[in-house]
This record gives sequence, structure tokens and C-alpha cells, in this order.
Amino acid sequence: MAVILFTLASLITLLVIRVSYILSQIYQHRRGNNSKCHKRSKPATTMVVLGSGGHTTEILRLISTLPSHSYAPLHHVIADTDTTSLKRVAALPNARTPDFVHVIPRSREVGQSYWSSVSTTLRAFVSVVGVVGRAKPDLLICNGPGTCLPVVICVFMGRVLGCFGEGKVVFCESFCRVKTISLTGRLIYPIVDRFVVHWEELQKEYPMSDLIESFIREGGADNK
Repeated sequence: MAVILFTLASLITLLVIRVSYILSQIYQHRRGNNSKCHKRSKPATTMVVLGSGGHTTEILRLISTLPSHSYAPLHHVIADTDTTSLKRVAALPNARTPDFVHVIPRSREVGQSYWSSVSTTLRAFVSVVGVVGRAKPDLLICNGPGTCLPVVICVFMGRVLGCFGEGKVVFCESFCRVKTISLTGRLIYPIVDRFVVHWEELQKEYPMSDLIESFIREGGADNK
């Protein structure tokens, strides 16, 4: 019994040290203190989480400028109750067709209570482990829907354990978030490599975020 307890304590200690190391790297990078920048020798396997409605439109505009030769293959992740996102991909001019599409259980429906969403999020997480394990993303891009929460956590833990690719995460908060960030944003703010907001009020409230004002506003202006 003593050996088992010692082994368990050692594993937990190693896990805590590894998580602390990864978080320190993330915080240095977000504060601009990391001078170790290197060019990739191969394309980055990219995973994008699509939410329904406006979230999908925003994320598609965001990734529309990504060069396909540098960010490939492209994996899209959608919820099993999402019936519109792939139609938006097909309808949007110049939208890049994904190389793979993964369907996962939705972690939280609109209007669902937070307590009941715990069980659905755990169910989604189990499904996500297999998706992330097969794709091994070097880069995950998402922008706020609850669907992305288990994906972000799984990618981060895969990075900690060194088994699911590089696992860099970029979270782009929804353009409609002017004074407060989403629940998903609050939960994953500490563990993402880049946290992007569109309004100065939010950037001041969350100093380790990046302020980008252009791509949604310009896209919206074009559609008027």
C-alpha cells in the first residue's frame, strides 16, 4: 500500500510540475516575454470549432486568411445538434473546405442550466478525446460556443502529457462581447496561448488578451 501511495503521489507531483511549466510558457508568451520564435518546417495541423449562428460566421471570416499550405490539414468540429454550420461553410464565398469534419455531442445547449451542463460536458469530453487523439492538432482555433470547452481542455491536457501534438490554442472572443467575456472565455482564459478580444474595454479588463479590431468590422462593412 505504501508503494502505491508513493507512486501515486509521485505521479501527481510530476503532473503538477508539468502543468506549471506549460502555464509558465503560455504566460510568458502572452506577456510578450518569450523571445524563442521559430519557423515551422511543416504545415500545422489545424482544428477549428464551429458554433451555430454568428459564431460560425465570425470564425470562418477569421480563418479565411490562413494560407492553406501552412495550416493543413484543416479539421472542423461541430456539435451533433448543429444543422447550419456546414451549410454556412458551403455558402460563404471563398470559404475553405475542411479536410475532415468531426461531430461531437454538444456540451451545453442555449438556455441549459449550468448544473445540468456538467454531465453533458463530460459526455462530450469522452467523445472529444478520440477526435483529438486521431487529429493531433498543432493549432486549435475557437471563438466562444460551449462546444469548444471540452475540446480546449482535451487539447491542453494532451499538450501537458505530450501525446496530442503541439496543442497551441487561440481563443477569439465573439465580436458581440463588448464589456464582458463569455462563460467559456472565463473558464479557458488561463490556459490558452492567445486570447483575442475586439473591444478596448475587454482588453483593459483582461491585460493578457490581444486586441484585434479589424476582421469582423471590415467584413461587416462589406455586407452593408
